[in-house]
Amino acid sequence: MAKLTDDADYDAGETFKNACRFGRVQHLEHLISYGADINSQTTKNGNTPLHICSYAGQEACTRLLLFRGANRRLVNRAGHTAYQQAVLSQHHDLANVIQEFKEEDIGELSFKVYPGPICNCPPPNYTSFDS
Repeated sequence: MAKLTDDADYDAGETFKNACRFGRVQHLEHLISYGADINSQTTKNGNTPLHICSYAGQEACTRLLLFRGANRRLVNRAGHTAYQQAVLSQHHDLANVIQEFKEEDIGELSFKVYPGPICNCPPPNYTSFDS
């Protein structure tokens, strides 16, 4: 997964999973625009963001991931695709969305993705309050 910040305590994978799990479409779009890997798999069970959306029943996030090119053929450690995960989770309408998505519907980002900081400004000169 792309490194989105220099903060050592920041877990981009967890942020990505939460955006998918809780249906935060705009947050998910921002993560993708900054280079987050939409096909990354969790270390524990091998779920991709598409698997997580399928399990949680998040149709809007699923559509976004598909539109941005998520690989719906990847399997998790249980051997399930996102489609199979949606069926197992009783999200049949979502399973149909995944199954009927056409590869030609994949869209490009319509805005520039910046590879680094937008501003190359020097850091502010902080003074200590202890002196």
